[in-house]
Amino acid sequence: MLGHSKIQGDVANVFRLLPSPVSPVEEMYEPLLMYLSRYESLIALVRVVGRGNLFTFLDIFCGQQIKVPKLSDFDAGDDCLTYTLLPEVALVFGDHVLERFISEFAGKVVKIPPSQIVRSSVRDVDVYLQMRSRRVSTVGKLAAHYGVSKAEVWWLYRRVAQSLGTLYEEEELRKAYAEDSEESAHVG
Repeated sequence: MLGHSKIQGDVANVFRLLPSPVSPVEEMYEPLLMYLSRYESLIALVRVVGRGNLFTFLDIFCGQQIKVPKLSDFDAGDDCLTYTLLPEVALVFGDHVLERFISEFAGKVVKIPPSQIVRSSVRDVDVYLQMRSRRVSTVGKLAAHYGVSKAEVWWLYRRVAQSLGTLYEEEELRKAYAEDSEESAHVG
């Protein structure tokens, strides 16, 4: 289905095309949901499919547009599901989720972000969590891990922190990383 040999979609599967996140997947779940909530359709999707099923949904339907017929189309007895992905939604998540999906999105086209956006969001949140926890002692290690510059590491951190409302911590964090750099320079 949709290019998969079988239905896939556990939380860890969303990470399959990235360098492995440094942060444990369980720690990334909440901040990643908050960060992805900047995509309006995802806020409603969490309500419809549930928090635990969101990453499964994204893994299966990334980049898709799901056209949901108007409620009146269902009442008219038309075979309005024929050219939609709604049967797949029911197959994977059950009739109760399909009913909520139709109720929430009737008459709309639901645009699911492409997998590149989800993957880059995973990277961004991982950088944010690592910078906050200081598990990776230098910005350079994160830059090397993700193949970006040190300046981009700070930019990614700032973007997520701003989205999550924790940007006020940046000055303190920069000071801590500067102290780490000075200590490692004196050791050698």
